[in-house]
Amino acid sequence: MKEKAYQQYLESYLTICPYLKADELNFIRKHLSITEFKKKEFYLENGQIQKEMGFVYQGLLKSYYIDNQGKKIIISFINENSYASDYPSFIQQKPSKYYIETIEPTIMVNLPYSAIQKAYFNYKNFENYGRLIAEQILLTKQDRIESFT
Repeated sequence: MKEKAYQQYLESYLTICPYLKADELNFIRKHLSITEFKKKEFYLENGQIQKEMGFVYQGLLKSYYIDNQGKKIIISFINENSYASDYPSFIQQKPSKYYIETIEPTIMVNLPYSAIQKAYFNYKNFENYGRLIAEQILLTKQDRIESFT
């Protein structure tokens, strides 16, 4: 299962950035780890700094915050082959305002922030990958905002 999860994660990279080379993918591969969660466990909690980018190999999660009245406000669902992240927390390495919680048993493939930064520094193609991911995030957020109008 572990190797299959890693392979699926690396294939997600190639979907976005098909010109990544074998040595670049090997660099990422050697930094990956797997975490398994039961239903209703937290991948990230309010106040934590997200130190790894999580790829959902199997399972389903929700991202939410608690408003001033104590109400849970769900902002997104995160399904398989997607990334579970509070991007501002991850990019800035600052405490998150959100919770990311499993809805069902979930298997995550994780890549540490430090490895991503090393990849950006050592491999030009990863800078391109990072830009493409940032563009996708921006478009997704914009679509979400426009869905309320």
